[in-house]
Amino acid sequence: MGGVLFFVLFFGMRSDALAKWSGTGYGGNSPACTIYANSDEIDAGEGTTLTWDVNDKVVRGYLHPKGSTSWMQEVDLNGSWWISGITDTREYTLTVEADDGQTADCSTRVKVREGQGDELTCNIFANPNEISSGEGVNLIWNSTGNVVEAFLHPTNSTHVFANVAPNGSWWISGITDSRSYSLTVLDDKGNSVTCNALVSVR
Repeated sequence: MGGVLFFVLFFGMRSDALAKWSGTGYGGNSPACTIYANSDEIDAGEGTTLTWDVNDKVVRGYLHPKGSTSWMQEVDLNGSWWISGITDTREYTLTVEADDGQTADCSTRVKVREGQGDELTCNIFANPNEISSGEGVNLIWNSTGNVVEAFLHPTNSTHVFANVAPNGSWWISGITDSRSYSLTVLDDKGNSVTCNALVSVR
């Protein structure tokens, strides 16, 4: 009877452990990752920290919205990334790649509570924010509130070089000196908010 009980306990525990190990994808020869958001439920316009880890097959990792490449950020293999100005419920994906070209995805969902986000805000950053002379950057931004107009311009300048959507991105090439770019958004009441992104040229 004792032998039977040992058999059941041992193989029951082993089965559970293997199921847990396999569920993360960390037991095979393929790249794998896990990702979560802290917090995973926020008010509109707030931010969250995405945190992830990968197995030892991974050599590269890219963070982006699930099902979209509107922006894509190469990230440290085990790390975190703060995202601000989130206005609607969405999922974020980490795509990981092995040395042989195999890829895998893991995703996390960030829920935005309803009835929030009337405040006019904006956020913009450059990817990358440091380049060599002549290279380019991707300006990426988002905003909250009832935005009726948004435009990009050099910081402290009224020269508008692009009328844009309230949330989006814009590629700028051939940058030869350090400079700052701004996004200005306006609502239906005439209020405006400006946010800035610095690009450093080595």
